[in-house]
Amino acid sequence: MSVLLAAATAESADPPLETLYLLEPAPAEERLARIAAMAEAVVAGARPPFLLVWRALPALVVTRSQTRLPSYADACEVMAGEGWPVVVRASGGGAFAVSPGTLQVSVITTREHAGGASFDAMYRALAEPCIAALERLGVRARIGAVARAPCAGGYDIAAGGRKIGGLAQRWRGDGAVIVEASLIIDADPLAFAGTVNRFHALAGSDWSCDRSSVTSVAAVQGFAFAGAPDAVVRCAALLASALAGFRIPP
Repeated sequence: MSVLLAAATAESADPPLETLYLLEPAPAEERLARIAAMAEAVVAGARPPFLLVWRALPALVVTRSQTRLPSYADACEVMAGEGWPVVVRASGGGAFAVSPGTLQVSVITTREHAGGASFDAMYRALAEPCIAALERLGVRARIGAVARAPCAGGYDIAAGGRKIGGLAQRWRGDGAVIVEASLIIDADPLAFAGTVNRFHALAGSDWSCDRSSVTSVAAVQGFAFAGAPDAVVRCAALLASALAGFRIPP
C-alpha cells in the first residue's frame, strides 16, 4: 500500500485524530523526511494533527548526539554495506533498528493543540493503545525501563521483562510536537540488538546493549503467521483498532 489511506473518524466537539497508513516499506530516511514535512504542514495549519502508522526498510536510527562519535562516518559506511543504512532522527534516546518487521506510530500535533499536556501524559497516551494492541495479539506488556536495552527509557514497552517497543518525543521550536512508538512485531530481536552493538563498536563507543534484553511479538507468541508477507500488516489492523478514538490528553 504505497498511498496514504485515511481512517474515518467520527465528528465531535473534540474529534479523535485521523489515522493514516504507510505500510509499504520504504527507506527510513524518506519516511522521516516525510513526517517532518507533514509536521510543518500541521504547524502551518494546512492539515489537522494526525496519527501515522508506518513501516520502513531495514535501517539503524540514531540520534544527533551519536553522530559525534569518533568513528561515526566510518561506521555509517560499513553499516550501509551490511544492509543497515544509518539514519539520524531529531528526538533523543539511543540507536535502534527498524525493518519491515517493525511497526512505527507517529503522533503529529502542535504545542497549541497539546495544550497543557505533559511529556509523561503524551507518552502514556500513545503507550497505552500500543499495549492494548499487544494484548490483543496475546502479548502481556507493561510500561517500564528495561535495563541495558537498546535506546532504553522510562517508557519502554516490555513483555516478560524484555523490550518489545519504545517511545520517543520531541517538541520542536516551530511548535510541532512529535511522539513516536516503535514495536518489534516479526523481526529477529537478537539480530536487532546485535546491529546496535555493531554500530557502537564501529563508531568508537564502548557502550553495548544486552542482546537478551529485546524480544518480539513473534518470539513471545510463536505465531503461525510469523514470517508471512502479511504478518505485520495484520498486526497493523489490530493496532489501528486500538488507536481508534485517540485524542491528545488534557
